Amino acid sequence: MRMSSAHRAENGRRSQYRAAAGYRRVVKLMRMAVLLGAAKKAYDVASRPENQKRIKDAVAGLQARRARRAGSRGR
Repeated sequence: MRMSSAHRAENGRRSQYRAAAGYRRVVKLMRMAVLLGAAKKAYDVASRPENQKRIKDAVAGLQARRARRAGSRGR
C-alpha cells in the first residue's frame, strides 16, 4: 500500500508539530527548574538571621510610607 504525496506531506507536518510540542515541554521544564532554583536561593538568603532585621526594617518603612500617602489623600 503506497501513500500519496499529499498524505506523506500531512504526516510530515504532524511530526514537526509533535517535535515542536516536545521541545516546548522541555523548555517549560527547564524554565520551571531555573525559577524554582532562584526562589529557593531567595528563600535561603531571606531566612538568614542577619537579613531578618533588614527585611523587617524595609517592611516597616513601606508601611510608614503607605500610611503617609493615605493620610495626605484624606485632606
